[in-house]
Amino acid sequence: MADSVVSLLLETLNQLLDQDADLLLEVEDGLRSFHAELGLASGFIRNSVGQGNAREVEVMAKRISEVANGVEDDIDKLAVRIAKQRMRGEFRKCIYGFDHRNKLGDVSKIINSSTKELLNEEQGREVISIVGDAGIGKTFLAKKIYNNISVQGQFKYRAWVHVSRYRKAGELLLGILESLDQPITTGKRQDMTVEKLQEKLSECLANNRYLIVLDDLRNMEGGWEEIIEQAFHVDTNGRKILFTCRPEPENSLGSLSISHSYSLERLDKAGRWKVLRERVFRAEASKADLELLGEQMAEKCEGLPLSLAILGRLLEMQGESVEAWSRLASCFGVSSGEGSNNNNDGQEHHGSDILPSSPMEENLGCNTHHPEHSIHLHLLLSFVYEHLPDHLSLCLLYFGMFPEGAEIPTKQLIQLWMAEGFIRQKGSRRMEDIGLQYLGELIGLNLIQATARRSTNGGVKTCQIHDLILKFCISKGREMKFLEVPDNSSDAPEKTGEKTRRVTIHGTFSSPKDVFSKLHNCKGVRSFHFSVPGDNVRLPTFKWNSLYESFKLLRVLNLGMVEVSEIPKEVGRLIHLRYLRIRALGIRHVPSSICNLLNLQTLDMRESSLSNLPDGIWKLQQLRHLNLFHLRSLPEHWGTDEKSLENLQTLSCMRPQKGMKHLMVRAKFPNINKLKLASQNPDETADFLESLDHLYHLQSLKIESPSKLPDPSAFPLTLTKITLQDTTLGDSCMKRLEKLPNLRILKLRKNSVFMKEINFNAGGFPQLQILQMVELEITKWTQGGEAMVNLRHLVIKKCVQLTDFPNSLSSLRILEVILPTANLRKALQDYRRKTKSGLEMIINPPLDMYDESTMINPPQDESNASTKINPPQDVSDASTMINPPQNVSDASTAINPPQDVSDASTTINPPQDVSNAST
Repeated sequence: MADSVVSLLLETLNQLLDQDADLLLEVEDGLRSFHAELGLASGFIRNSVGQGNAREVEVMAKRISEVANGVEDDIDKLAVRIAKQRMRGEFRKCIYGFDHRNKLGDVSKIINSSTKELLNEEQGREVISIVGDAGIGKTFLAKKIYNNISVQGQFKYRAWVHVSRYRKAGELLLGILESLDQPITTGKRQDMTVEKLQEKLSECLANNRYLIVLDDLRNMEGGWEEIIEQAFHVDTNGRKILFTCRPEPENSLGSLSISHSYSLERLDKAGRWKVLRERVFRAEASKADLELLGEQMAEKCEGLPLSLAILGRLLEMQGESVEAWSRLASCFGVSSGEGSNNNNDGQEHHGSDILPSSPMEENLGCNTHHPEHSIHLHLLLSFVYEHLPDHLSLCLLYFGMFPEGAEIPTKQLIQLWMAEGFIRQKGSRRMEDIGLQYLGELIGLNLIQATARRSTNGGVKTCQIHDLILKFCISKGREMKFLEVPDNSSDAPEKTGEKTRRVTIHGTFSSPKDVFSKLHNCKGVRSFHFSVPGDNVRLPTFKWNSLYESFKLLRVLNLGMVEVSEIPKEVGRLIHLRYLRIRALGIRHVPSSICNLLNLQTLDMRESSLSNLPDGIWKLQQLRHLNLFHLRSLPEHWGTDEKSLENLQTLSCMRPQKGMKHLMVRAKFPNINKLKLASQNPDETADFLESLDHLYHLQSLKIESPSKLPDPSAFPLTLTKITLQDTTLGDSCMKRLEKLPNLRILKLRKNSVFMKEINFNAGGFPQLQILQMVELEITKWTQGGEAMVNLRHLVIKKCVQLTDFPNSLSSLRILEVILPTANLRKALQDYRRKTKSGLEMIINPPLDMYDESTMINPPQDESNASTKINPPQDVSDASTMINPPQNVSDASTAINPPQDVSDASTTINPPQDVSNAST
């Protein structure tokens, strides 16, 4: 960790020495000397690992880290003064340099059974539970059920809520409404009592089929049992509630009637090694020595899939070297000659004496029934963390900034990593692409989960961290002064001192005043996140001044969960800001002082419809991503010092007025690759689209308003993706789109086309691979020969009038159809009979659902049923669904929790000398 901090500081020094040498004067020599000494210290730390002096190195590394953080503070303060000096005369600059020079010297069985229960229409409201220890796979299985294609189309409303994020019943109700796309505006929340929220939710769901998933259910103020009883009616069929929880006594279900309960059991000794062996060796034979070591290490995992997944990835990286496996085993207290660990009474010995208990272990949420499991997970996580490359260790700890259970948008995460300095430019590679690589490596190590992937290219759309690994990140982050997560409003913020670099607020507070008044000592904070779900939180204008006084050195300010009524000029004093996220619904203008943020990379005000941006916006040369709700125009920029926003890559969403067209023609945004447009004037949009040929890097175009399309030659050759919504295009549009030579993804969403018959002409769309048609009112589809010859993935969703389907899509590999008409179902059945193997068809409802011979039937006996589930060998593949027991009331079968070990380019090896290794 110290090495990571030193690396960041070295980069900061490089930037300061390169860009501001003219203002450093006599301080420059001292800085360069310190830079050289810091490089030597970094090399010493790296070369001392595993040399038998772990404790001494750890103490020295901590001291170096503290000194590095202190120097970084001085450097950032120097940068503030340098910014002021740019406005001073040469004589005053010399005086300033002389005065300051001395200051730096101080320096799936369960899936199929549950799915059938969810599809069963013969009962009223049903409550289904999945119970098991932390890390055993409850959430994974629940998501498999929730995302099952057969389930999705059966419910008008579906909601997924991570309950542990909420402390009170009212907050949970707000979260459910938000997940159902029925949010309560901030202004109305203060008048909404729990009873009113229950009534609002009940009205929303009345007479509708719904599936509500309450993940990680825990006790809270007001009681969640009452929420279920009052807000979710019993009388109507097709109403399902699925929840996951741990088996602690405090999670008592009270008087709530559970239709069916699934209990996930830990893997037994044989099952642990079987799962691990299949992961590591797959179908290959294994060496006897490796078998013994692997079996002993698997036993240490206590049957938890999360631990087995991480251990399996580590062993994969070692290859089949007995020496490497032995070194790894030694780190976990297993010797090559060790036999089976059994006590005389026949019970398994958990080996809790491998490492002494530590405050971090105590904070990992040990289950009172199995207090030993977190210690072993802690061992694995500590080992992996200590051997991660610097950039990955920082990226991993940063997940501690997000609330438990949060699904994190990948784009936002990478923009935050960039702002923090974790990602550096490497040659011609985009920093965003490097960030995707880092995330992929963490996913490959089973430290992070990919919760949603893009249908277009399979890339990670959202990701999530397991709550046990999250607690490790928070504990480790606190230990290293990397971050602080205040636990409550009473005292936790006061624990945050000057040395803490990042603060994130997840808990509930009576008012923002309580938060900011207790954070006045956090002079060294670089990042501030406010992520309080469901609260009526507003940031008064006068608090911006106190925000500046407390956080002068901020690089990241994320107020995405706070409603801001006005942005005062004080925001321009935060000159180090690289990432600014503000939720400001009613704002039409931003102060000109925002143009002082010369380091700004991301400006995210996606809820704000701005009339314009200040004239000085062209000074923000580092700006890469500009996200707004609607931007009417950017200021014209004329003169000899005319600049372009050369680093800008995302511009969303803007009105295509003539002024914007002029800027495009003059190449003011030469590197834009993603552009989103919206206007109520179709001629205005069409005229603007004529200027796109100047965008030589444009890859993605989205239009969300009435429009006309220009001649195909107006579009740049780099364009590979087009999304249309509310464009009301006629038949001629398809004739123009089909001529785009490199178009690979076309999304036609609601009201994108205004026609009854959609025609794909012969030879059209030569490179198209993905086609989505969502909520179109077309009735007929005609297709010419050799049209869309490379189409691989087709999605037809809720096109409720479409009656036929072409038989000429020979290249198709994935076909998804949601809610097909009766005639379309027949056409699809015919297509399935005629098509060759290799086509994956996902039809919802399934084509066989209305065949009486395959009709889904509920279990014969469901009253008070409780099924024990042993984790399946691999339920990451939905095809491994197993039929449920014939009589679930007496079922004792078990399903083993899932593993998902993907490939990663990061290699982690144990130290060469582990005799004194500190992991």
